[in-house]
Amino acid sequence: MIAWIRTGLLIVSGFVVTLIVSAMLIVVAAIRPNSPLLDRILRKWSQAWFTLGGVTFSAGGATIDESRSYVIVSNHQSNFDIMADLLAVPVPGRFMAKKELYRIPVVGAAMKATGMVKVDRTQHGSSVHAQLTADARANTDAARSVIVYPEGTRSRTGELMAFKRGAFAIAIAGQLPILPVTIAGSHRAWRW
Repeated sequence: MIAWIRTGLLIVSGFVVTLIVSAMLIVVAAIRPNSPLLDRILRKWSQAWFTLGGVTFSAGGATIDESRSYVIVSNHQSNFDIMADLLAVPVPGRFMAKKELYRIPVVGAAMKATGMVKVDRTQHGSSVHAQLTADARANTDAARSVIVYPEGTRSRTGELMAFKRGAFAIAIAGQLPILPVTIAGSHRAWRW
């Protein structure tokens, strides 16, 4: 029962924060589409979610070249993963997101304004891959990395699932290095 109350409070407060941040992102992107302020806002938004959820976060690993773009390939365990990746990787990043998220008022407009990559999981074939590659290329041309969850969905158990090929096709097409990221424990922090 307490877990459900905590989850409910997190969703409500997180959604309010997300609406406010989304409005800020829309305004900043309208004035200056490639402003570094967008990334600072996204990082603060990520930190806010961890604070609201009472979740501690730590990152470590190899030093990376912050002057280049990557295809960031990350496992996916919970809704916290997006926030973790935005905080853990010290380069500007935009994630691939299912098209249904773009239907959320204000949030969808912010995702579009900031260059998040829309994925229609019902479509298949070379035209879809070409569109995803073009959208990813627009980000890397703007000196941003693309965050991809190649499992395609969240793992409810924390077990790594089979990877789809899209992330690797984007990396090959854009001649971009792959930056692997491992997230551990987020499925225990937010099982929903």
